[in-house]
Amino acid sequence: MAVTGCSRLSLEDANLAGIMLLDVEKKQLTSIAMGKDPRTDDLGNVTVTDKTILINGTRGTDGIWSSVVNLETGQVSAGVSTPDSTLSLLGKCTPKP
Repeated sequence: MAVTGCSRLSLEDANLAGIMLLDVEKKQLTSIAMGKDPRTDDLGNVTVTDKTILINGTRGTDGIWSSVVNLETGQVSAGVSTPDSTLSLLGKCTPKP
């Protein structure tokens, strides 16, 4: 879908799952989309500091992505960039029970 300027997209249009599980020790991210099987991807770069988890990687050969998790508030900000567009994401993390 071509978009000019800024526009909100649904998770489905952005091809993203509404729930993702981050396993820092295994360096894996599991996407859990309603009605689909979970998908687990290995993460290339994971850095944990006292206040943040920093994650970044590539999408094949056509883009890059990065994410920051605030360990104090659980706030997440992320971005995906390709040669044609950038997608910004905001969310909230909670510890797995």
